[in-house]
Amino acid sequence: MLIEEILVHISEQQRLIVFYTPPQTIDDGFSGGRAFSLGEELVRAEAAVIILISAKGQRVKLQILFKKYVIHEHLAHFSDVLTLLARRCGNLNIFVSSCTADINAFSAIQRLQCCGWCTLYDMGRDLEDMHRLKLLKSYNFQVEATIARSVEGVIAVSTELREKARSFGVDRKIALIPNATALLGEGGGALETKHSFHCEPQYPSGTQIVGYFGSLNPVWLDWPSMVSVARELPTIRFEVIGDGIPEGLCLPENIRIYERGKYKDYKKIISNWSIGVVPLRKNPLSMSIDPIIVYDYLSEGLPVVASPDGPMGDKSNVVIYDGSAAGLRDVVEMALNGDLIYKDFWSSKKTAAWSYRAAALIEFIDEITS
Repeated sequence: MLIEEILVHISEQQRLIVFYTPPQTIDDGFSGGRAFSLGEELVRAEAAVIILISAKGQRVKLQILFKKYVIHEHLAHFSDVLTLLARRCGNLNIFVSSCTADINAFSAIQRLQCCGWCTLYDMGRDLEDMHRLKLLKSYNFQVEATIARSVEGVIAVSTELREKARSFGVDRKIALIPNATALLGEGGGALETKHSFHCEPQYPSGTQIVGYFGSLNPVWLDWPSMVSVARELPTIRFEVIGDGIPEGLCLPENIRIYERGKYKDYKKIISNWSIGVVPLRKNPLSMSIDPIIVYDYLSEGLPVVASPDGPMGDKSNVVIYDGSAAGLRDVVEMALNGDLIYKDFWSSKKTAAWSYRAAALIEFIDEITS
C-alpha cells in the first residue's frame, strides 16, 4: 500500500504525526528506536503515524503505522512524499524532525509550515559532537540552529540538550522528554532488579557476567577501562554485544564479543547477565545523551553501572562511577558482591515506558496548538 492510499484513509479530523529520522543503530537499544517506539504508542492513542527514515539518493524509507498497528513499508523519493503531505492542511498534522537536522528536514519544515502544520525538532543526540567524533558523516551547525529556531517547539531528551537548544537562540517552548523502554509489561507495579539489591550467580558454575550492549566504536566505548577491569577480575566473564569490532583489539580470555549481525536472540544472552554496564568515554556527546539501553537493562531486571554522563546522574537506580578504570572495577566488584545498596527504584513501570513519553509529547503538542 502506497502513502497516497494511506493518506486517503486518514480523516482530516484525525491527528497525523510524521517523524523524519535517521536509520536505527545499535545505540537505539534492543527495544526499538525513539521515533518508532513513540510512534507505536501514538497509534495506540488513535493518531496516524508515518515514519520517514532517511536513505541514500534523496530517498526515504516509509514505515506507516495505521489502524491495528499494521505496518506498511516502502521506499520513495523525499520530494514526492513531501508533495503528498503538503496536501493536508492544519495543525492536526505534526512533523517531527527526530535526531536529525539536514536539508531535507529544513525543506519539510518550511513547506509544511506554509500549510499550517505544527513542526517540532526532537533533540536526541548532540549532532555537532557526533560529527566532531566522526560518528556522523555530514553536519551543518547553521542548518541545525535554523531548524531549532524555526519550529513551533523543541523536544530535548536531557537538560544538557535543552541548554544547547537555548544556545541556538530558541525562544520558543522546549519540552524535556527523556527516552524509555518498550520492554515493560502492561500495567503498573514496582520495577526492581531481579537481584533485589544484590547479585546472585546466574550460571550453575557460579560464573558472574558483566554485560554491555551498544556501539563498539572506541570513540564511544571506553575500551581501555573495560579491558583493564576484565584483566583485574579474571574470574568474571564479560560479554559485549555490538557492531564494528575495532581493529587491533587485544582482549583477555574472559571477554567475549557477540557481533549483532550473527546473534539475533539478544535477550537469551542478556538473561544470564549479572549487571549491565554503560562505560562511555567522557565527551559532550556522552554527557548529553539519555541512553535507551539503560532503560532496557532495567526493564530486564538488571542493576546498572554507568559512566558519569549527565542524564544518568539523577537516576538513583543507576550506580555512577567516576569514569576511571579503577572506579569501574571497584563498583563492578561491589555490585557483584552485593555491597551496593540500590535505593529508590522507580515506583511505577509507566514512568519508564514509551507510553508515558508519548503522553507527554501529546500534551506538549496540545499546548502548542491550542
